[in-house]
Amino acid sequence: MKKHNEQLPALTKGEESVMQILWTLGDGLVYDIIGKMADPKPKYSTVATFIKMLETKGYVIHREEGRFYRYYPTFERDNYAQRVLKNVLNTYFDNQFGNLMAFYIEREKPSTEELGALAVQINAALEQE
Repeated sequence: MKKHNEQLPALTKGEESVMQILWTLGDGLVYDIIGKMADPKPKYSTVATFIKMLETKGYVIHREEGRFYRYYPTFERDNYAQRVLKNVLNTYFDNQFGNLMAFYIEREKPSTEELGALAVQINAALEQE
């Protein structure tokens, strides 16, 4: 799989939804991907177009299996999530994690339990320094 620091083009919402399914499956045929999509299911040609674009962008590769292609992600979900989060952090929060957390806490009103879990993670990170 590719490293998280490799520059790959941004994904459209449709491409990202296909990638989420491929990451969950590990690999799959177009029919496998369609089977995991919400109703109403998109047409085969729609999903095949997304896959073709993902392959062009470098997110998937394929192997031939008879008349079909089996597709494999080339980029790990965690690495993609890290890249997306870094982009959001840089674009909307002046690259300041504290600004992101303040925004989230103010807007989403996390539960006391969620805030406690976050505090535990922060304290563990501080102890490692």
